[in-house]
Amino acid sequence: MITTRWHGHSTHTTLAARRQQRRRLLQAANPGVRPVTGSWTLLARDAVTHPETIALARTPATTGPFPRPCRGHPCPAVPTFLDHTAGALGLPRLTPLSGDLLTT
Repeated sequence: MITTRWHGHSTHTTLAARRQQRRRLLQAANPGVRPVTGSWTLLARDAVTHPETIALARTPATTGPFPRPCRGHPCPAVPTFLDHTAGALGLPRLTPLSGDLLTT
């Protein structure tokens, strides 16, 4: 859900550029394919977001436990988790949109 939303909203320009490159490679490798949807963006979405989906799935497994948030205050470990996740994705930093599933 997270990578699909990022894809749909082009949330991160670095990731969007990677996805465009992957999509171009897929399209060039499959010149006879004509997407039923009329769009390579929709046809290739799962394939071009797969590396980030795997990286996001691995992140909780490689991240140590975080302290519980104080009542009524945001969890102080969220910025650390986002930094760790950005590193796993090869990004300098990760700034999710308000309500992004990664932070909630």
